[in-house]
Amino acid sequence: MKKTYWFAMVACVAIAGCGGKAEITSDCSLKEGGDVQCTFKNKGNDKGSVCEHFVLAKKPERLAKEQEAKGKYNENWQRVLDLVAAQAKVSKINAAKSAKEEVKTKGITLDKYIAEQRAGLVSLAAGDNSYISSGEVCSGIIDANGTREIKGMVTFMGKSPYELCAMTDEGGWADGCNLTPIAVSDLDKNIKKAIEATPDK
Repeated sequence: MKKTYWFAMVACVAIAGCGGKAEITSDCSLKEGGDVQCTFKNKGNDKGSVCEHFVLAKKPERLAKEQEAKGKYNENWQRVLDLVAAQAKVSKINAAKSAKEEVKTKGITLDKYIAEQRAGLVSLAAGDNSYISSGEVCSGIIDANGTREIKGMVTFMGKSPYELCAMTDEGGWADGCNLTPIAVSDLDKNIKKAIEATPDK
């Protein structure tokens, strides 16, 4: 039987020009295949909204298992794995350089480019041992003291949480990874930092 895991976050959204503030909490469940169901509640005194992506970070147990498995491969296979890891880093660098070129060509700001291309840039904000969902879950506008149920679907590098994190066939993604939400505004800041830190040449 597939498991469902729950997590929660609190995000505050200030509405410019208003005296109040929205304080939106999310209580979400993530299934093995990537189905997400969230209950958003606005505990503030003004309407607002929030959008979230999700971060899967490998637990030490998962990293240890991967290292153990790698040690069982012969030398040729280890070289292949190292090459794949190196290619992933090069892909990130190329994506960042491409973003800079696109910004110059289109004559737009980097912030606007990130907002338009976010789904294809999320990997730039991910660490070596973490994954960020390409899709997001948004609350929509919620009035003060309002509640809204939202369902969605997210993948990480085109794969499900189970594929990336399960330790055994019978286990679940939470056995091998921790999951935390990240607000779109914070994700965009991290993507921007990664792009700006990449040399042009």
